[in-house]
Amino acid sequence: MEETKFCTNCGQKISTQVKFCPFCGAIQNTKENDFSNETAESSTLKNQSVNQRQANNGSDSSAKVISPNENHENDSASNTFASKSFAATKDALNKVFEFSGRTSQTDYWYAQVGLTVIAALGLIPIFIPIIGVILVTLIYVALAIVSIALSIRRCHDTNRSGGYYCLIFIPVIGGPVLQVFMAEPGNEYSNQFGPEPVSLT
Repeated sequence: MEETKFCTNCGQKISTQVKFCPFCGAIQNTKENDFSNETAESSTLKNQSVNQRQANNGSDSSAKVISPNENHENDSASNTFASKSFAATKDALNKVFEFSGRTSQTDYWYAQVGLTVIAALGLIPIFIPIIGVILVTLIYVALAIVSIALSIRRCHDTNRSGGYYCLIFIPVIGGPVLQVFMAEPGNEYSNQFGPEPVSLT
């Protein structure tokens, strides 16, 4: 038995296979056309979804792109820190017996970093019997003198006498108090201990 339906325009009963209503001539949708339309709509939605995902992936990729200068900037920052630390440490070693004058805040801390590295490397000879112990002892005595002279000049930069370095011998509180003094910015212009130091860093 032939399937029928009602015309969407005039309401007359017609065959489901006809494309035009025999009564009013209105265009009708057959099952095949409905299926084709549904398939086309489904394909369009899938294409839109794929395009959207590709667009999102493209935006994510572009967001993750690293500037070609970024690594160069990081390397430059590392080289700058190393060069500053080297310059400050070299200056401190050259002034090993200089207990007068002033040392700037930044030069002091960069030099301390360099002296810490030297102290760590100075432990290497300890594995050599007898001679190694002597070498390590000499290295650490020399570093101690350099550090004391450096700290006294830093005290001078804050307009304090080098005698404040003796705070380090007070148990518990002496060391932290001295470090607070070391962290203070130096006096601008000249003070009783000399002119404002020219910072190497």
